Amino acid sequence: MSISDRLHELALSQRGVVVRRQLIEIGVTDYQLATFIRSRNWYSPYRGVYVLPGAPFDERAKALAAVLSSPALAAIAYRTAAAIWGAPVPFPVKPDIVTKYGRPQRDGWFDAHRTRIWRPIDFVENDGLLVTSPVRTLIDVSGELTVDELGRCVDAMLMSNVLDLHLLASSVERFHSSPGRSMYRLGLALEQRLSDAPRGESPLETKVGRVLYEAELGELVEQFEVDVFGKRYRLDFFYPQEMVAIEVDGYAVHGNRTAFDRDRERQNALAAADILVLRFTSTSSPERIISATRRALDLRRDRHS
Repeated sequence: MSISDRLHELALSQRGVVVRRQLIEIGVTDYQLATFIRSRNWYSPYRGVYVLPGAPFDERAKALAAVLSSPALAAIAYRTAAAIWGAPVPFPVKPDIVTKYGRPQRDGWFDAHRTRIWRPIDFVENDGLLVTSPVRTLIDVSGELTVDELGRCVDAMLMSNVLDLHLLASSVERFHSSPGRSMYRLGLALEQRLSDAPRGESPLETKVGRVLYEAELGELVEQFEVDVFGKRYRLDFFYPQEMVAIEVDGYAVHGNRTAFDRDRERQNALAAADILVLRFTSTSSPERIISATRRALDLRRDRHS
């Protein structure tokens, strides 16, 4: 089979797309490629990406081209994966892919995210595309979508029969929130869809988290880790722009001398780092939580205006 035929056959198996790395592997030189592209009217939307004449370079083909362009093992992920699974989110301008943790990608036309968690169960083939599973996709986008948006994504995936709701619930329970991931939001989205869905670290934290998210007082991050004078502390909730932390105190956890002393040491360290800490308990009403938090945020914003 000639190189021309091999190139054509490869493109047909990949939505009409080939990338330079693959051409090198089958022995195509730069001169041969330039001659072939000119004579056959191939389209090159991005450097190193070539599209068979007449093949539609749609969002799925664009995502596949991003995966093929990665030198490391990669899969379609985040919002791009959500759109492929039928969630009501638009395809992003730059397709999202995830790669095994290693050297970061530098290509400007797609977004490459690196992960240390690469389990076969998290990746599924969808119409010839390697995509993060519906559960992994929802976890990955949980930090950038609202609770309502996550709920609509869950509903759409359920209607398409691609999502196992109980598997999603067990995953939410197993994973912790981290930068870019919000198990609280995802747990709240599950609340009206599964009676025994997990709600985060504790019922009390769930209550406070729901109140803060629904109040929409500002950018809120949960389970935020901060380094203060060489020690790492995890804050229940944190408004990073205003440097305001929200701590949820349950008596069962904090009601002994050791915990009492440790909490005071922690409070002093956070205060020295200019982090304002508000503490709420099971007796704190939603109104009190919102009012106190709003006042603290306003004071910090006024101080920096």
